[in-house]
Amino acid sequence: MKSTFTNSLKRPALYISIAFAGLLLTNCSNDDDNTPEEFKFDEQFEDIGEMPELNIDEITLEEVDLGGVEQSAATAAVLSDLEAGGELSAETQANLNTADNFAATLPAGVQDEAANLTDARIDEILAMSSLDGDLAAAATALENAPADVLALLPTINFSADFDTAAALTRNGIDLDSKNEFSEAFQEGPCFDAANDAFDAALEEPTATLAEQLEEITSYENDKVSNANTMKESAETNISEATATYLAEIATASKALLAYAQATDDDARAAALRNYAVLYLIKGKSDVSKWNSAATALVARRLTENLARITAQILSLENTANGNFEQIRTRALTVLNTALNTCHNQGGGN
Repeated sequence: MKSTFTNSLKRPALYISIAFAGLLLTNCSNDDDNTPEEFKFDEQFEDIGEMPELNIDEITLEEVDLGGVEQSAATAAVLSDLEAGGELSAETQANLNTADNFAATLPAGVQDEAANLTDARIDEILAMSSLDGDLAAAATALENAPADVLALLPTINFSADFDTAAALTRNGIDLDSKNEFSEAFQEGPCFDAANDAFDAALEEPTATLAEQLEEITSYENDKVSNANTMKESAETNISEATATYLAEIATASKALLAYAQATDDDARAAALRNYAVLYLIKGKSDVSKWNSAATALVARRLTENLARITAQILSLENTANGNFEQIRTRALTVLNTALNTCHNQGGGN
C-alpha cells in the first residue's frame, strides 16, 4: 500500500524558508534606514567676504637740522684788519677795548690764563671734557655778557628741531572664542560639520591676514633700520662738526695770540691776549653745549621717527586685523545659525 504524506511533509520546510527570507529582507530595510545623515554647511559660508589688499603708503622719515656753532664775523674782521698791518680801524680798536674791559671783570685766574697763554695751552683747554675752576666761572659769566661782547665770540645756532618727542604703543586683536556655545553642547556630527565648515571658510582669510601682518612687520623693520641709520649718520656729523668747530676756535684764538706776541704795544698785547682767552673759553663752552644738545636732539628725532613708524604700523595692523575681524564676525553669525539648527535637531545624533 503506497503512502500519501510526501507533499504534506514538504510544506513546513517551505514555510520556514519563506519566513527566513522575509526576515532577511526586513533586516536589510532596517540597515538602509540607519545610514548616518550628512550635514553640509559649506555653501552657507560663501558670502562672508574676502580680505582686501593691503596698501602701504611709505612714510618719509624726518631728517634732523643740527644747527651748529658759528664763528664771529666781527672777530674775522678784526683778524683781517690786524693782518693788513698799519693803523687799526676805529672799529677794531673799539672791539679790542670791549674784550679787554669785560675780561677785567672775570676771576683772577682768567687774567693769569691770558698773561701766560700759549698755543699748547689753547689745545689743552679745547681738549678738556669740560671747563672747570675759573674757566667754568668765566664761561658762565659770558652767557650773560653784553651784546657787544657776545658779538665778538662764537655763538650756537639752535635750529627749530631742538624740541621734544612723543611715543605710541600698539595692541593686537583677540581672536579667541569661536562662538557662544559651550563645547559641552557641541557634540555630534551636525556640530562637527558646522565647525569644520567655519574653519574651512576662515582658512584663506587667516592665511591672507598672516601674509599681510608679515608684510607690515617687514616694512616696519626696514623703516626702523633706516631710522637708526639716520641717527648713526647724524652722530657722525656731530663728531666731525665738533672737531671742525674746535679747530676753527683754535685757529682764531691762536691768531689773536700771535698778534699779541708780535706787537710792541703792551696795552694792545694784553687786550689781544684777553680777547684770545674770551674767544677760547666761549668757543669751548659753546661747542660742548652744542655737542650735548645735538646728541640729545638726534636721540629725540629717532624717538619721533620711531613713533611715526609705530603710528603707521598700528594703523596698518588695525586695518588688516579689522578686515579679518569683519569676515570672522560674519562667519560667526553663520556658524551660530548653523549651531542653533543643530541644537534644535538634537545635535544631529
